[in-house]
Parts: sequence; C-alpha cells; structure tokens
Amino acid sequence: MSFADFDRRLARSLPGDFLKDVYPRAMRWFAEHGLGRGEGVVSTKYGFDMQVNRVDSIKWYLHYFGEFEPHISAAWTNFLPRSGVVLDIGANIGYHSLLAAQCVGPQGRVISFEPSGRIYRELCANVALNRASQISPQNVAVADQAGTVELHYAGENEQGGSSIVRGVGPSEAVRAISFADIGKLVDLSQVDLIKIDVEGAEPLVIGSLVPTVGMLKDQCAIFLEIGDEHDGEALIAPLLEAGFQVREIRNEYRTSFYRNPGKVALRPFRFEPGRLHDVVLCRDEAGFARMENGPA
Repeated sequence: MSFADFDRRLARSLPGDFLKDVYPRAMRWFAEHGLGRGEGVVSTKYGFDMQVNRVDSIKWYLHYFGEFEPHISAAWTNFLPRSGVVLDIGANIGYHSLLAAQCVGPQGRVISFEPSGRIYRELCANVALNRASQISPQNVAVADQAGTVELHYAGENEQGGSSIVRGVGPSEAVRAISFADIGKLVDLSQVDLIKIDVEGAEPLVIGSLVPTVGMLKDQCAIFLEIGDEHDGEALIAPLLEAGFQVREIRNEYRTSFYRNPGKVALRPFRFEPGRLHDVVLCRDEAGFARMENGPA
C-alpha cells in the first residue's frame, strides 16, 4: 500500500467528525509547507482516474473524497444523456470534462476550454490517462470577442483561481474566442450542457453566449458559477429574457458536506450580495426534475 492510499484510508477511518474534518486540512497545510505533497493517481467515485496532490484545492478534494462538487456531479450524472454534447468552459484539470465523458459515453462529445498553458497540459494528461477520446481540449479562453487576453495565475494551492479579469501575480497572454467561434467547432443546437466557471469572467462569456442562445435546444442546461463580485440577478437577466428558468444548486466546500452530501435538491435562486452562488438554467422544466432524480 502506498503512503497516499494509507493516508486516504486513515482519513476515512478516524473516529468522530472532528478528526475526519481536521486531519485532511492538517495534511494539506503540511503539503503546502513542503512536507509530503501526496502526489499520485486516484480513482474517482465515478470510475475515471486523475492525477492529484494535497496542495491544490481541487486535487485535494479528489485525493481525500474521490469527487469534486458532489451535488453538481450528481446532477450531471442524472441529467446527461448517452451520446450527448457538453461544453466545459473553465475546464481546469478536467474533472468535470471526464465526468461528462463518462456520462455521454464514447459516442458523445465534450469540448473543454482551458486558457492556462500549464493547467491545459494537466488537462491533456488526465484525458490521456483515461483514453477519453470523446474529449477535445482547447487551450483558449472564452470571452466576449476573439483576440488575446491576459491570464493572471493564482497560487499553486488554488490554481483554479487563475483569471482573465483579476489578479496581480504572474500572467501570460492567451488566445480568446467567442461563442460564435465555438459554433464553428460544434453544432450548438446539439449541445446538452454548458458549464461556465471562469473566475470572474462570467459576464464576458454570457455576453458572448446571448447572441447565439436561440440556437440552443430547449433541453440544454447551463451550469453557472456566480462569483461574489457580481450582481447575480443582472448577470443572468439576459438568459431569463431568453426563456430560461433558474434554480440554485447546493455547493459547499466543507469536508462535512463531502462526507455526507445527501441528495441533489434544487431550490429557488435568491441572490445574496457578496456570496458565491452556483445556479442551473434551463428552458425545460423537466430538466430540473431529471437533475434531481435521473431519467423518468
């Protein structure tokens, strides 16, 4: 048994909720200070493998819990059809892309957009690790127009926080495309799900999406992260005007939530300034029921 396997097994077997919560976070603190990064490959709850460590936030969740964002993950597995099409905008290291690939199967298609060169290489490595040929990684940002944008890197412990609209650390110029360009890669009328998680650049992506939103089928779902810097009601207003309905999906980053996530339950969206929200938009009411309960 490797140390990483022992570490995960120990985290699950500790007595009491307090130790189960404290131990993983303590081990991450040690890893951030150079005492055992916990690097290796883990098999996720959904059957695909990923390269992980105990430093970066997403990889840390995968290391200890075998999944990321439990309710969003469950909603995807309930909702996505075989042979479906998914756009993963802000793919990071590929967790959601690989989850989508597992759902849509080899005849489906997943297009993954990740602007960071170094994170894109990790995305491609995870795709290759799983031989997920239905995933098409794209090393670009999605914005309101095509061109070049500056990507600011977040720290190693939160590399998913890299952003084209905020940041003061190291940066690089990256290529950006619009939704009109995405329409050249895939028939938008065939898309079943769009994920938008772009660390503050959501208004740019939605501004690019709105002119093409009429091409989307009624059953298409949009999973959107609304950062605490945005007016959530104003952000989604153009989509509501286009006939979408909105629900909020529970998404917490406490270890207790990952240990006992419970059943997916969508709720009405009530915007609270200064708080992170995860929402789902769909024009088909039955789509929300499918996210909660799976196909009828």
